[in-house]
Amino acid sequence: MKYSWIIFFGILFVSCNNSEARRPINKQKSSKKDFSIELNKQIRAAEEQRIQKYIERDTVLNYEYSPFGFAYAITKTSTKPQQEILKTSVLSFEKTVYTLDNQMVYPKEVIKSRLEGSNLITGIREGVKLMREDEEIKFIFSSFVAHGFHGDESKIGANTPIVVKIKLLNINN
Repeated sequence: MKYSWIIFFGILFVSCNNSEARRPINKQKSSKKDFSIELNKQIRAAEEQRIQKYIERDTVLNYEYSPFGFAYAITKTSTKPQQEILKTSVLSFEKTVYTLDNQMVYPKEVIKSRLEGSNLITGIREGVKLMREDEEIKFIFSSFVAHGFHGDESKIGANTPIVVKIKLLNINN
């Protein structure tokens, strides 16, 4: 019985040592993340090529590129002064959506919306910040600033660049 304490502490001492972590069995060289990055680069390059061809065919307008990744051209200038558009601003504008093949996707509709916190696509939210009241601009949005991988789940397919014509009617700060 007097050795039972020694055996007990011996078992306790041996069982408390640190075990080393094992290496994973599956040693894949590429991951899903790497595949996704490469796929996005290919989609982006193909869309940019289609957008560039569209711009080359449209010889009437002079397009500029926004830092947010879309092209735009002013179709009707405004004489009104530039007004700052805040996050809380309520905007009224006309919007018509086309494909790059000039097929109308959504006819002209008047939208009244707050800039932030709305369901407007990123391209429109950033694009109207460049506008003045009574100005018309033609935007070309890649899918990355439009509807992305899912499209709009109605008329615009996945990874589809779109052309949006916008006329800014009113800015209420």
